[in-house]
Amino acid sequence: MNFNITDFCPKNISFSDIWINHSLNQCFFDTVSSSILAAYILIFGTIQIVIYRKYATRIADRRLQSSFFYSLQLFLMLLLPILCVVRLILRWKVYEPSQIYGYMIAYTILSIFGYMFAICLILKERHYQLPATPSRGHGLTLLFFFTLVFICQNLALVNLNGDNWWFAMKSRTDKIEMGLFITRYICTLFVFVLGLKAPGIQSIATEEESSLVTEENDNAENRSTFRNAYKKMKTLFPYLWPKKNFLLQARVIFCFVLLIAGRMINVYVPIYNKKIVDSLSGENATFRWDWICIYVAFKFLQVK
Repeated sequence: MNFNITDFCPKNISFSDIWINHSLNQCFFDTVSSSILAAYILIFGTIQIVIYRKYATRIADRRLQSSFFYSLQLFLMLLLPILCVVRLILRWKVYEPSQIYGYMIAYTILSIFGYMFAICLILKERHYQLPATPSRGHGLTLLFFFTLVFICQNLALVNLNGDNWWFAMKSRTDKIEMGLFITRYICTLFVFVLGLKAPGIQSIATEEESSLVTEENDNAENRSTFRNAYKKMKTLFPYLWPKKNFLLQARVIFCFVLLIAGRMINVYVPIYNKKIVDSLSGENATFRWDWICIYVAFKFLQVK
């Protein structure tokens, strides 16, 4: 039983060897995926926490309602780092041959950090509210983090035919690793779905606002859609292009840029699809993993 962390990757395998034996290098994949997740949540999560500390106000506990799905979301977010620790212990104590490498330690530490930081953001968004329209979901930081976590689990499926991965289930170690992978995949799937639902985020309005909304809904049935159209547009336009507010104007421009970028992505998706098919056909067929990663990213961002 060797607890050797002087070697970051297994012997005869270099970190720069990305593709080995019809699959991704596990040392490269685990290190890069966990580093991206940890770096992303550290940078953007810190920015969000700073904003909340400056501008957010605490929501009274009596306004927070208990939710089973919110408890399930926190449970899954705690279970994922526990699975990382269990996997490291199994590699050290149970697997044969038992060997601990540097990338395994790095993957475990970075994963635990990322998930725990995300839990802090979930708690912050539940108990605090920014001085704006009450949110009905998580912020972009958490939504994109949940998406990245689920994407990383799906990228592991690229290695179905790999000799260095556990999908072949040739040994007891492969079977245990397969069971852990299925557990992680199910957990990240539920975390992604619950992240979209945001069961811990509640839209809280004052009694005065609620009464105004109720009164407006009661009178809406007897009104014409185009009644006072000019007055409505005049009221709405300052919110579309607010004067003397550079931040909101930049958001409007950013939204239009996203719309244009979405249309451009629709053009590049079939182009990279053709490139991938052409690279796998012919006498000089090569596996272009970089084109596949670009295609997956474009497909995820594709506007339909």
